[in-house]
Amino acid sequence: MASQDFQVDIREIFKNISSSMKAELDQVRCAIPHSGEKGQINEETFRNFFIQYLPKSLDISTGFVIDTKGGISRQLDIIISDSAKTPIFL
Repeated sequence: MASQDFQVDIREIFKNISSSMKAELDQVRCAIPHSGEKGQINEETFRNFFIQYLPKSLDISTGFVIDTKGGISRQLDIIISDSAKTPIFL
């Protein structure tokens, strides 16, 4: 039995994923007049993208980051963290 050689065009895969995400974002821009709502839906679209394509060992969330000295960041729309090593307080 002869093995079949094949190639995956990763650029084409990413291009299709990017086009799909852009179409979803464009739909929101056209359908929703309120800028705050647009922003919230755009953030959700990106979070869903990351959840779908990043390794399951990563956590996608929103909130604040606290550093080792107790300093706190401004509110972050998307936080990507190692779910096994990063404590989530609230």
